Amino acid sequence: MGKTINISGFPSNVSAAMVKEFLEGTTGQGTVFAIKVRKCKTGSRSFAIVQFLSVEDADRIILMAAQRMLYGSYYLTAHRVEQDIVPRPRVLVHSMQSKSLHFGCQVAADKFLSLWKGSDVSVSFGRGSRKLSFYLEHGFTEYKLELSYDNIWRIELHRSGFLSRNHLLIQLYGAPFIYKKAAPSSGNVGAVFAFGAPDGMT
Repeated sequence: MGKTINISGFPSNVSAAMVKEFLEGTTGQGTVFAIKVRKCKTGSRSFAIVQFLSVEDADRIILMAAQRMLYGSYYLTAHRVEQDIVPRPRVLVHSMQSKSLHFGCQVAADKFLSLWKGSDVSVSFGRGSRKLSFYLEHGFTEYKLELSYDNIWRIELHRSGFLSRNHLLIQLYGAPFIYKKAAPSSGNVGAVFAFGAPDGMT
């Protein structure tokens, strides 16, 4: 049995992040691997193709939808689909949520000049991927910053006595790859957003 299902009945303005938050309220944080949101032909509703990390979570949502599952005042239906969004996904081993990210430069041995700061940033990395992936939102648009291990010059851990906070200083040879979440190209086609998948954003 597959891990990917079709969930129909969402409002037309629902986003992948909203669907993820809603489903993981039942299945648990980090259980959704990838989501593709599209509008129905009528335009008043949307449906989501959702790929979970386990068959059990997909089965749980299908069972709940068969009994009675509401998104606000919207009734949802669900059924299994044959093809996964991300075939043979590479599951990341580690992730960190709600972190702060600073871009800047080190101006002295103990001083860092921050030129830009992002909050509520997620970080993912895994065995064999040889990448660090940072997921963030800026100006109502979602981005992924990708650091290849080959592009990292040095990583230093700095410990702060204030509130027992630790900081990682990552120095690069060059700029990171930046991916922007694709906007829908038509009323029927939505973006694919893979949460925790290094290759899930274009």
